[in-house]
Amino acid sequence: MMVIVLYLTTIVSIGLLTRGRVKTDVDFAIAGRSLSTTWIGLTAFASWVGLAGTFGTPENIYKFGLSGTWWFMAWLPGILFMAYFLAARLRKRLYVTVPELISSKTSPNVGIVASLCVSWNCLAWAAVQVFALGLVFSTVTSMNSTTGAVIAFFIVILYTLIGGFRAVVFTDIVQAIMILSLVMIVAPVIALIKGGGLSEIYHGTKNIPDFYTLFKGAGSKTLLIWFLSLIPAAFID
Repeated sequence: MMVIVLYLTTIVSIGLLTRGRVKTDVDFAIAGRSLSTTWIGLTAFASWVGLAGTFGTPENIYKFGLSGTWWFMAWLPGILFMAYFLAARLRKRLYVTVPELISSKTSPNVGIVASLCVSWNCLAWAAVQVFALGLVFSTVTSMNSTTGAVIAFFIVILYTLIGGFRAVVFTDIVQAIMILSLVMIVAPVIALIKGGGLSEIYHGTKNIPDFYTLFKGAGSKTLLIWFLSLIPAAFID
């Protein structure tokens, strides 16, 4: 519980520390266009990896072997397409939002419709994230998940309204460091200790059919579905 309280206190403090730099709508929405490539990469990493990457990928490797890594890696082509064919062009035109881009090409009324669509999509994503944090609260404390979700909602809204996108990026950096530390240091060490070392882990899995193949385990149909769904999802997102 203390870890959660410390984390939530940290992200609210980040919002308070960054509020002085929010002076215009561009500052609030996209951090005044001042983010470095590294920061953008880390915030995108923290936003896109999340539970799908840290829990979904191990689950699929457990089911399909190493071919289960494509569940996550299928995002990469879409992200690269977006970065090289879309993001740079939008950056040159200095748009702040996608509805703004659509309005410039069509009409303000179409931009309003686009705003409603984007808002509805963002609301769905926000609801999932808030519910997940509320579930964490109910798991480690005696409060119910609804109360936890309400608390999480107000905390997220608070630091976002105070510090804008810069505050969101700062909290993403903290999350990215935590995720990378978990995936690259903590999890491998624990796995090696629990599994008795690399040799024991290998001997315990070498006889599983297609476990060490990159394509056979999941099968061509599953891999095709992953790529067909995740590549455009990453590009559009």
